[in-house]
Amino acid sequence: MDLLSRLFRRQAVVDQTQDVACAPVEQPAQFRFRDLHARIDGATDPAEGLQLMAQADELESVLVDRNLKGKGLERQGCEAEAIALYEANVADCFDGSHPYERLLIIYMREGAQVHAERVARACLAHCASGMSEKLKVRCRKVLALGGESG
Repeated sequence: MDLLSRLFRRQAVVDQTQDVACAPVEQPAQFRFRDLHARIDGATDPAEGLQLMAQADELESVLVDRNLKGKGLERQGCEAEAIALYEANVADCFDGSHPYERLLIIYMREGAQVHAERVARACLAHCASGMSEKLKVRCRKVLALGGESG
């Protein structure tokens, strides 16, 4: 399959994921996770605190599992499926570096500059934990290649 065909196929997978992940009824998962932790800190009833902790653990598990499954899919050569999982975490404003790093590498390798720029902007806006200086530099370089300053 040539590069253009793979990109169109991949974009279809990404579009489907974003349609599901960006449903207007819910905040991004990372924001809900932070809200739950704020509510846990303010909970006075131990039962309520435990219930909120369980909800937070479930949300965190979804976010982390996407990255772990994405890694496995990449190893198996199922890049389009891995991209869909990473894109779901980007849509959910994940604050770790993994999905952004992987998507930047994949999109730049394949010449998908527009997608790389979108991911770089999201990374700089949302990636709070584990963002290395190397990743910041990569994001800025991607944006500079597209004629945008970061």
